[in-house]
Amino acid sequence: MAKRLLVFVGSLKPWHGVEFLLESFVASRPDDCGLWIVGDGPLRSVVEDAARKHPEHIAYAGAVDHEHVPWILRAADAVVVPYTNECPDYFCPLKVVEALASGVPLLVADVQAVRDLGLGAAHIWWFEPGSTSDFKRAFEALFANLQQARREAESNRLIAQARFTWQSRVSQLGDLLGWSVEPDDIATVAIG
Repeated sequence: MAKRLLVFVGSLKPWHGVEFLLESFVASRPDDCGLWIVGDGPLRSVVEDAARKHPEHIAYAGAVDHEHVPWILRAADAVVVPYTNECPDYFCPLKVVEALASGVPLLVADVQAVRDLGLGAAHIWWFEPGSTSDFKRAFEALFANLQQARREAESNRLIAQARFTWQSRVSQLGDLLGWSVEPDDIATVAIG
């Protein structure tokens, strides 16, 4: 039986939650699941150490060219975004948007910046930031019926296509500023 694959793609900053992810995954993982971490940053040595200690369950790929990210996400059984409570509220959680666009089940820490994306209709398996027990609960719920999770997450692709395009972002900005933005205006705004 092939191992199921949980993937993290992103920079290895402390508030991205990779240390929490490693600890929680090792503490709660079933034997038939592996964790693949893709990215680089200040916590690289922590990830490399974990991969050396648990080579049968944790793989580290380092940084990859951005054009490979969609393929990596689609290769996963689920994508994890383990932000901590220390993450800033003002950033755009691009990794969540990329995971939604991949149509792969998404396991994500329930932080304000992600909530601000307005993903009420998306199929996301939420967990409390920093809680290993809640991570385990969400992880097990997602993987308990992986085929159903995949079917549900496939609809996330439509949400990403509708909400996270340059056209939709320019229209949203126009609404905030009280401008009337027509579809033909978007190319002009984006270019000029």
